[in-house]
Amino acid sequence: MVHIRDIVNPIPKTMVFKYKPGDNVCYNDKCYTIHRQRDCGGSPSYLIKACKGNGCVDKVLESECSDCCSTHIINEAWPDFVYTGDNAAASDFVLKMVSQTSCCQRVSYGPNADNTAYTLSYFCEGDNVQKTLTKNKA
Repeated sequence: MVHIRDIVNPIPKTMVFKYKPGDNVCYNDKCYTIHRQRDCGGSPSYLIKACKGNGCVDKVLESECSDCCSTHIINEAWPDFVYTGDNAAASDFVLKMVSQTSCCQRVSYGPNADNTAYTLSYFCEGDNVQKTLTKNKA
């Protein structure tokens, strides 16, 4: 069976890619997830999807991408998080944010005992250290 992508944008078997689908990259100071490997004029490129929002960019050259650890993705989304005391909504936000990372480890999150703050703790593979962020109730 032949896939349409092999006809429309065939990738030479000798082309080597640094990133694979599901990896996170930085492009133009924003975080993205690799969706598909592409060929752009003989150079490795990618179809990428924004981690924050719904934007996609196609045929982004590999040379324009840089490594992106979970901290980049979390720091991009964390300012949008407002903790109101609704723990279900807070957990949903954090879970969606963390699911955008390809390598976030040892994740824990939840409210403090009196619901005045919400904490996210995770291991940053880029800095090789456990990190903690806290948002006080608005």
